[in-house]
Amino acid sequence: MYFIATKRQPFQNRAHDHYLALDICKDNTRPSINDLEVPECYIDLMKRCWDPDPKNRPNVKETCDLIELFHKSYTTKYSKSPEIKQQFEEVEKHRKSNLPTKSQIKKIRKLKKQKEVLEQHEEENSTPNKNDENDENDEYDENDQSDTHPQAIYTSRLLNNSFISEGLDMAI
Repeated sequence: MYFIATKRQPFQNRAHDHYLALDICKDNTRPSINDLEVPECYIDLMKRCWDPDPKNRPNVKETCDLIELFHKSYTTKYSKSPEIKQQFEEVEKHRKSNLPTKSQIKKIRKLKKQKEVLEQHEEENSTPNKNDENDENDEYDENDQSDTHPQAIYTSRLLNNSFISEGLDMAI
């Protein structure tokens, strides 16, 4: 839900290790949310899903029903919840006001082209390096989250549960 709302990975600036797991479980640490970027109704649902007490979390049906309500409220003239539509419209207005202008986009494209020319020139004038063949980081990616921690891993894996259990036991 966080990624869908913000287009940013949660905890991208931290190592995804047992310390993060402890902070989430013990200290109820959650990613920060900019209220201007996400509708309040969606933030409320996300926070309910993050509740440390499973009894307070919405079930799948309730979650789906709310997301469907959000969608209908924004995309149709659904009169039951005009405040939801207004929340989405305000967020969209904020998003559009922060988009780069056409002149800024032209400058970015021009800089990219200049960078490519410089890199090509450097490549032609440098001696071959064994590592050059494997270097795939030269291409600019607009979705690049350059402040991502090198140990922020977004694929499923097992963590050492014994350390987490000991840390939680000490907290109790």
